[in-house]
Amino acid sequence: MAAMAPRFPPEVWHIVCSYLDASSDIVSFRRACQAFADMGQPFALPSVVLYIHQGDFDNMRAVANHPVRSKYVHALEFVPHTFPEPSLTLERFIHIYSHLQHIPYEVLISGPLPSSDTELQQNCTRYKEAVRQQAEILNNHHDIAFLAEVIPKLIGLRRILVSNCSWRREGREGANTPFTETVPKGFQPWDNLRPSGYRGAKAVLSALETCNSKLEALEIGTVSWRIIDALPSPDRLSSLTSLTLALDTVDDRSRIPNAETLYTSTEVPKCRKLFELGGFRDFLAGLPNLEALGVEFTYSNELPMLQYPAGLDDIIKPGHHWPKLRALNLGNIDMETEGLMGFLELHKDMLLRLELHDIRITTSWLKLLPDIHTLLSLKQASVWGDLYGVQAVTEDGEEMGEHWDLGDPSWSDDDPFSHKLGLYLVEGGTCPLKHANMSNTI
Repeated sequence: MAAMAPRFPPEVWHIVCSYLDASSDIVSFRRACQAFADMGQPFALPSVVLYIHQGDFDNMRAVANHPVRSKYVHALEFVPHTFPEPSLTLERFIHIYSHLQHIPYEVLISGPLPSSDTELQQNCTRYKEAVRQQAEILNNHHDIAFLAEVIPKLIGLRRILVSNCSWRREGREGANTPFTETVPKGFQPWDNLRPSGYRGAKAVLSALETCNSKLEALEIGTVSWRIIDALPSPDRLSSLTSLTLALDTVDDRSRIPNAETLYTSTEVPKCRKLFELGGFRDFLAGLPNLEALGVEFTYSNELPMLQYPAGLDDIIKPGHHWPKLRALNLGNIDMETEGLMGFLELHKDMLLRLELHDIRITTSWLKLLPDIHTLLSLKQASVWGDLYGVQAVTEDGEEMGEHWDLGDPSWSDDDPFSHKLGLYLVEGGTCPLKHANMSNTI
C-alpha cells in the first residue's frame, strides 16, 4: 500500500481524501501507512463541536495553530451551555440523582444510582470540580478571549452554528460531551445564563467582527433577541449565503390575570421597539449573496391584545431584492399582506422554499394562500402555527377576524391542515383552509 503513494502527486491524493467520510473512511485511509496518515490529516476534522470546557479549548487551540489542519475545519458548532451556580450540596445532589432514577428518559442519567455513599460522594466531587473549572473560565472571560483568538485562524471555516438549548441539534441531546465521563447527564450544563444564549453568541459575533471571514452559513438559536445589538458590520459577512436566527422573546413573562394558560412577555414590546429602529433590516440589506434567510421568534403576546416582536418591514426593507434568494422562513411576526406579496413578487423567479408560521396578516388567508400559489413555483412549502387574518370589514369599519391553530409539525405530524397547506402551495388544488374550520378563538 505504501508503494502506491509515490505513483500519484499529492494533489490527487488530496482530491481522493476530500471524498471520504470523515467519521469512518478517512480513519481507515490514514491507518494504511504513514504516507496516507499525513495526506489524510487535513481531512480528519472537517467539523468541530465546541463546549465551554478547558479540554475542548486546548484541543481546538492546537488545531487552530496547526499550519495545515487549521485550513480544513469547515464547520464549527458552538454549544454555550453552562452549569447553574452555586453548585449543589452533596445532600441536594443525592436527592436529585435519586429522583432522576425514576424518570424514564435514558438521556437524563448515565447509569444506575451508585451503590455506596463513597461512590455517590465521588460523583458529587467530580460534578463540583466541573462547575468550578467552568466558573473560572466564565469569571475570567476565557471563553470570549478564546473564540476571539481561534476563529480568525480557521481560514477554511464556512459554517458556524451557535446552538443553545439543542437548537438545530435535535436528536443529539444524549450524545457524548466533554462532561459525560465526569458529570451525570442529569447534571450537565444547559441554558443557565441570562439573557438566554447571549454571551456565547455575542462572543462568536465579536470574533467575526475582527477577521476577514469567508463564512457562507451562520445559524444562531435559540438566543435572546438582544443579540441583534451585537451583530457585526454586514461587510464582515458579505460572503454569507445562508443566515438563520431563532430569537427568544419569552425570557421574562407573567401570567395574565383570569387566564389559566396565557402569558404576556415583557420582552415582546422591548424587542419590537428595537427592531422598529431599522438597524436589523439595514444589516440584512447589506448581505448581497443571501440564498436562504430565516428569522423567527419564540413568542408573541396574545393578551391583552395580539402583539408581535417585529413586523415584516422591520426585518426586510421594503423594495429590497436579493437576486439569489431561494428559501425564506419567517415566524411570529405580523405583516401587511401587500408588503409580503410585494416581496414575493420581487423574488418569484428564484424563490423555491417558503415557510411561514405564527403570522398575522391584514387581509384573509383564504385570499393570500391562493395568491402565493399562483405567483410562485415552490418546490417546498410549510405553513403552521397560529394564523391570524381578517375575513371581512363591517360597514362600521369593524374587522371580523379569522384564526386557525395549525400546531407545530415538530411536535406532531398529524395536523391535517398544516400538511395539506404545504402540498397546496406546491401542487395547487383546493385550499384546505375554510372559515368553517377556523379555531374557536379569535
